Formats: sequence, C-alpha cells, structure tokens
Amino acid sequence: MPSVEAMLSTTHGIYGLRLILLMKKSKHDFGWRAAVFFVGMFSVMLAVFLLVPLSVNLIDGHDWKSFAVADLLSLTVGLGCLVGGKKPRSFQGNDAIYLTCIVWIVLGFLSAVPFFLSSTARLGLMDAVFESMSGLTTTGATVMSELYKKSPGILLWRAMLNAMGGLGVITIGIFLLPGMRMVGLKGIYSPEAVGRKFRFGIFKTVACIVGVYLSLMVLCMLSYRVAGMSTFDAICHAFTTVSTGGFSNYDDSIKHFNNIKIEIIAMVFMLAASCPLVAYLQVLLDGKFHSSQYLSYLAVIVLSVIISTISLYSGNTAGLTVWEALRYAAFTIISLSTSTGYSNADYSGWIFISVFGVVLTICGGCSGSTNSGLKIHRLHRLFRFVFEYIRGVMSGAELVSPRNDGKRAEHQEAFVVFVFMSGILCVTCAFIALGGYDFAAVVTSVTAILSNTGIGVGEIVGPAGNFAGFSAGAKVVFCIIMLLGRLEIIPVLIFFYTVLRIGICYGRRIFKVQENA
Repeated sequence: MPSVEAMLSTTHGIYGLRLILLMKKSKHDFGWRAAVFFVGMFSVMLAVFLLVPLSVNLIDGHDWKSFAVADLLSLTVGLGCLVGGKKPRSFQGNDAIYLTCIVWIVLGFLSAVPFFLSSTARLGLMDAVFESMSGLTTTGATVMSELYKKSPGILLWRAMLNAMGGLGVITIGIFLLPGMRMVGLKGIYSPEAVGRKFRFGIFKTVACIVGVYLSLMVLCMLSYRVAGMSTFDAICHAFTTVSTGGFSNYDDSIKHFNNIKIEIIAMVFMLAASCPLVAYLQVLLDGKFHSSQYLSYLAVIVLSVIISTISLYSGNTAGLTVWEALRYAAFTIISLSTSTGYSNADYSGWIFISVFGVVLTICGGCSGSTNSGLKIHRLHRLFRFVFEYIRGVMSGAELVSPRNDGKRAEHQEAFVVFVFMSGILCVTCAFIALGGYDFAAVVTSVTAILSNTGIGVGEIVGPAGNFAGFSAGAKVVFCIIMLLGRLEIIPVLIFFYTVLRIGICYGRRIFKVQENA
C-alpha cells in the first residue's frame, strides 16, 4: 500500500503538505510550536477581556451577540493553539521578534470581529481590521463617525484595545527585547533608554510596571470623574489617555466637553504616561529620578508650547486672548508630541502649529513609555554625535561617542532607525499618493500612522476628519506601518524579511518537487 505522501503526490494538496514538512526541516525555523502556544495564550486572554464589553451591552440592552461570537472564536483559537503549541524553555533573540509580531497580527484580526459583526459599528472587514489594529497599536486613527450612535460596548472595546496595546508594548519590550543582540533592538529598552538598570528580575519588573500603569489609569479616571465626566466617559478616556492611544467617545474628541479642567487633567496624564514607567519605580525605591531623555523631552515640550503660543497669539485672526492661545497651543503640542492624538480645537487652520506638530509626531517621546515615533533618546544621540563629530573635525581630536545617563551611547542604532523611518515615510507617501489624495492629506496621514498619533492636518485626516475615505489598499498599508511604528521599525522589518525568505525558500523547493514528480 502506498504511503500517504505518495497518494497525495498526484493531487495539488501535496504541495501544502510538503510545505509543512519542509518548514520543520528548514534552517529558517524559529519555533513554530512556541509561537502557536503564545498565540493561544494571548487569544484566551483576549476572550476574557471580551466578556467586559459583552456584559456592558447585555446589561444596557444593546447588541451583545457580536461580542459573544468574537469571544467564542477567540477562545476556540486560543485553546486550539494551546493544545497544538508547546511552551518554550528559553527564548532566542529572533524568536522574540517573530513572537511579538505574530501575536500582534493575530490579535488584530480577532479583536476586529466585534466591529465587523456589530449592528451599530457596521464596518466592513478591512475597516474593522483597521480600527482594531489602530486600537492595539495605540494609534487612535479611526474610520468610525457618529460615535454617539454606537453601543457602549463598542466604545468601551475601542478604549480597552488602547489600554491593552499600551500595556502590551511596554511589558513585551521589557520581557522579550533586552536579550536581543542586533542593531535597532539593543537600545529600545536598554538602561540608556529607560533609565538606570532595575534591580528586580524580569517577572517582578513586569508586575511592578503593570501596577504603575493601572495606578495611573485609576488616578486619571477619578480625576476625570471629579472634573465632570460621566463614569463611563471617565473610564474610557482614562484608558485612552494613559495608553496615549487617543480614542474618544465623541467625534470632536476632548473638544466635546469644552472643559478646561478636563483638558488640564488630560495634559497632565499624557505627560505622566510619556515618562518611562520604570522611572516611577526607581523614584519609589531610590528616591532619585534617573532619566535624562525625559528631562530633555520636557524641555522640548515647554519650548514648543512657548513658541506655539506666541505664534498663535501674534498671528491669530479669531481674536484669541493670551490664555486662550496658551490653552490651545499647549494641549495640541502635548497631544501630538505624546502620540495621543486628542484635540480641543481644529488646528488645521493654524499653519505653524500644524507643521510644528507634524515634526513633533515624528520625533516621538520616550522609550519605555507608551509613546511612539523616533524617540527622544535617539534624537539625543544623533544631535550629540553630530556635535561631537563637528567638534572633532575642527579640532582634529579623536571622535568619542557622547555619554547618555553616564554611559557611552552607541549612535549606529539611532542612524539606522532614522534612515529606515525616513525611507518608509517616503515610500508610503508615494504609494498613498497614487490614490489621488491631496499632498497635505498624504504626508500628514502617513506621518500620523507611522508615529502612532492617529491624527493629521486638513479636512480629511485632521481633528474634524477620519480615515474612512481612504481605499482598502491604503488601509492595508496603514495597518502595516502602524505595526512598524508600534513595535519598532527594525524588529518588524526583520520579521517580514524572514517571512519573505522562508516563502522564497519553500517556493523553490516546491517547484523542484513538482519538476521531479
């Protein structure tokens, strides 16, 4: 009797089977069963979280079946992967990259199910994936409008995605990335990036970070409630403020409340979330604050607010007072620089703030926080290295890497990320421009997505707009660069490069098998 493989060799299905067999023998193998195990673990966690909006809609009398289906699907996928996967004993550097990217992509699709099936959200498949990926990457870009018509479960789910995404990128960064020995990864959560080295082990550090993160959320929620928000709005906006995600329950964002107290609270907690969370633990344990990048970041914010206020007051035609100019300038600058994307005014008509804001979104915030962008510690390295280089050329002295938090800082990683980010920005802008969109919409939308800010300039993607008008192809590209911005450019590029190499390798082998048959 012929073997199973021999019987299948006469059918097209043999190529799929042999692809699996080859994957097990490939030198590019990176622990598929381990990846499956972790996908299962996070899918089960997602199923647990889905019970919250399901319960809210069930109690409130809205559509809960979409969440029930999503919960059942996530649980089924999770349990199946846990059974079929295998918990690894240890991690290799590459394994951590593949694991992080795969988990984020799978969760992006699973968390899109409620948006796709909901009777109030009414999103198509691509729009649903865009919305969920935007939430998990804390981008905050949306394709939804008339949010006041959406069910409370949908609004809460959007906010929860922001909260899960913000916490996920911090804990994954601390748990998985420090052991990687490759350009672009070594500095993401290194002591120079987040402060001095922490004394605890990995698991205890992650637990402490989660505690700090949740404490900030509780304080933010209570502050919003005292300032006049409803309990539901306070919970949702606390999730999206501390995660610097920026999803709001209203189309006009924080402007809806027209409350200076709420705006001040939002600014305080956006800045608080922009500090490396490990630094809070260092203050509690040592009584000292060690983070030169955060101090530099605050200095940039203060200077930017002063310049923007002067520009807005001196050039405004709306008759704004000095305090009104300060109010709008400070909120806009802090919101954009922290990659949150809240708005208390439509700043599209303020040319200087619009352009300045785009630059700040590219610069980004601090590593070890929920901020995205190029990161301030990389800019710090770039500028100091350029300064040292010029001084060395003029004096003829030997070039020495500048210090950062008392340690020698490597500049190569900052240059690599800067070059890749610039290249991706240009290529993506060129691709999106093929859709016939205006220049401002193209540049600011791509910048907003890559920096995970989620808000741009102009009628299409400005504070009064959203991303619903872009084509499905553009949204696919946006989802990819959201991931690039959130999980750091180099790790995601390594992931896609490896997937491409595996595909080419297996494709060649399949063709050889077909020719020999």
